[in-house]
Amino acid sequence: MHGGSASGYLCGYNNCTDQLSQTITLPGNVKSMTLSFWLSSATRESAGCNDTLTAQISDARGQIITKVTTSCSANSDWQQISKDVSKALLPFKGQQVQVVWKSQGNASAPSAFFIDDTAFTVSS
Repeated sequence: MHGGSASGYLCGYNNCTDQLSQTITLPGNVKSMTLSFWLSSATRESAGCNDTLTAQISDARGQIITKVTTSCSANSDWQQISKDVSKALLPFKGQQVQVVWKSQGNASAPSAFFIDDTAFTVSS
C-alpha cells in the first residue's frame, strides 16, 4: 500500500472491466487545478499493452472532458501521476465533474491496478 492500509483495486481477473469514480464540485473562483494520485500494477502478462488503466475527468452527463493518463499493465512500484487539468476544467467552474478510473483486461492473463492517495488540488 502506498499510504495507509488500503487502496483502490481494479481488475485482477481475466476479461475485466472495472471502474472507480468520485464526483466533485469545482469552486466558482478557481484559477488552477491539478489531479494527482499514486498508481501501481501487477500482472502475469509477458509483454505488450494488453491490460490498461485510464484516468479521466467527465462532466455531469458522463462526457469525457480530459484524459489524465493511460497506463499499461506492468509489475511496477508505486509511481505518482500528476497533471495540471486547469485548461480543460476552467469552463466547468462551479459545476460537478467526475474523476474516473477505468480498467480493462483481456483473457490471456490477469492484471491488477492499485490507486491510492488521490488529490484534487485547486487554487483561487
